[in-house]
Amino acid sequence: MALTYEQADKALQAAVAKAQEMGITLGISVVDAGGQLMAMARMTGANGATADVSAGKARVSAMYGVPSAAMAERLPANIVNAMITAHNGRLVYSLGGVPIKAGDEVIGGIGASGSAPDNDELCSKVGADAVSG
Repeated sequence: MALTYEQADKALQAAVAKAQEMGITLGISVVDAGGQLMAMARMTGANGATADVSAGKARVSAMYGVPSAAMAERLPANIVNAMITAHNGRLVYSLGGVPIKAGDEVIGGIGASGSAPDNDELCSKVGADAVSG
């Protein structure tokens, strides 16, 4: 199964709504299983870097099928650095990205950036939960 635009948009909107409820501004990105951007929002007031950082977190979650921070804990620093280099800096191994699944299949990832790491993670989880099944 492939992530549809409609699912990506639904995940994005759920994450944005959670951020608004929390009173925070984020960059939020949704990617397909191959790490290609499908939907992105940079909320008014969010730092410009949040767009790229959120996409990097989403890519890591989609690639590995686990939250982005989990890979930073599992992999030695030299491997993390090598992966970042090999992917031209497009991967971010830190709290805030979660996979989007259809059953056991990873169909994408969502990442958020711009607030405390736990807030980023929570908003991404809400987004993923809106479409994962």
